[in-house]
Amino acid sequence: MEKFLEALDEVKESFGSKIEEVYRNLALKKLLLEEIKKKTQVISVKRIVSVPYNIIWDTKYREELETVTILVWKNFEDKVISIEHNLNSQKMERLAQVWIIEISYTTKNGEKVLEKKGYEKPLVRVKFFPPSLALEGHCIMQTFGDRKIDKEKKLIQELFGEVLVIQEEEAESAEIEKIKKKEDIEELEGEEKFPWFLQFLGDDRKIFRYKIL
Repeated sequence: MEKFLEALDEVKESFGSKIEEVYRNLALKKLLLEEIKKKTQVISVKRIVSVPYNIIWDTKYREELETVTILVWKNFEDKVISIEHNLNSQKMERLAQVWIIEISYTTKNGEKVLEKKGYEKPLVRVKFFPPSLALEGHCIMQTFGDRKIDKEKKLIQELFGEVLVIQEEEAESAEIEKIKKKEDIEELEGEEKFPWFLQFLGDDRKIFRYKIL
């Protein structure tokens, strides 16, 4: 009995702060998800997809139209701005991650449809680390190609402006290194939503502080 209680105390001491961090992470995900639900709508729309078919020993692809559902934040005449996220993931320890994506409309067979999956443009990805008990934390923003974070950051602030504020860029080198190490572990276990070659188009990434309102 005594040895078990001693072991239990050691476990509490070792993992207590980690468990609290997981709870804060879940609370943050719930907060962000509720905000996304308020500002977006699920729509069904036709989209061009590539369908594989076999010719003897070779695989070919043809374009067809398929009805898909997407989470739309803004719907314009020539494009939609949609949201993808992992906020309802069953993996409690995974960091909250949100993509803001631009998908253009095009015309196929005289019908207005969305372009193929491979043509969509990620405007910005943001990854939130759990906030402290003081409701402050860090987030990493990433853009690709000619997209600049200082501009796309405004989209994140617009989306989540009622629940948090993106503050100044992190300047302390020790803090930056600590966050990068945490992200390296996260990336090894994660799944990317977009082709790996996007990084060769230019990769703008910055670490910001945020505060929950």
